[in-house]
Amino acid sequence: QHWWAFLPDPPRTGSEVSNNQMDGELMLERLKQEFSGWSPEIYDLFLSTKPEVVKRRDLYDRPPLKKGWCSNFCVSLLGDAAHPTMPNLG
Repeated sequence: QHWWAFLPDPPRTGSEVSNNQMDGELMLERLKQEFSGWSPEIYDLFLSTKPEVVKRRDLYDRPPLKKGWCSNFCVSLLGDAAHPTMPNLG
């Protein structure tokens, strides 16, 4: 199974980065609280997910480029390279 949940947390610093099982357990508990009252299927999804597969991925956004950039070599940027879109925005 593969799923995402988006929470408006600030990015982690280097000392906070960890992906061990305890982090997965804590994150699943937090998700159960954050999404309480949602469809029962969401809660079932959290219950069926193993803590060791839960990973946090910080996402960063930036404004789109207003113009291209060129130095000695011209570069063309296409798609998300030129105008990144957060995964939950399509």
